[in-house]
Amino acid sequence: MAQITEKQNDTAKASEYRRLSREARAAFKGTRYELRKHGQLIAAVLAAVDDAEVRKMLKSVLKEIGTDNNLVAAIQRILDGKRDEEVLCEPLDYVEAPIINAILRGIEEPEMVKELLE
Repeated sequence: MAQITEKQNDTAKASEYRRLSREARAAFKGTRYELRKHGQLIAAVLAAVDDAEVRKMLKSVLKEIGTDNNLVAAIQRILDGKRDEEVLCEPLDYVEAPIINAILRGIEEPEMVKELLE
């Protein structure tokens, strides 16, 4: 739906459809299982938020991955202090957005993502 409304030049509606899609995906029980595959990345970002040395190392690793990657760009923005979930997740697909959501939840409440890191 988002792609259709975007082609109709209704960017606000397209953005809303993407947000609803991300929410539906986050509610899917299999998403937590899929997030475990990204546990090390999530843990690294959470560690980097509060540790300048870890942040520096992670940023250099992210540069190697590439700046044209939307997930990398969102992580870099988190490391720069951004926390607006809507803005960070807007360009992400249904696989990437839950990773950013988990990172943001982990920043706010580290216990919520603990099981992903085991």
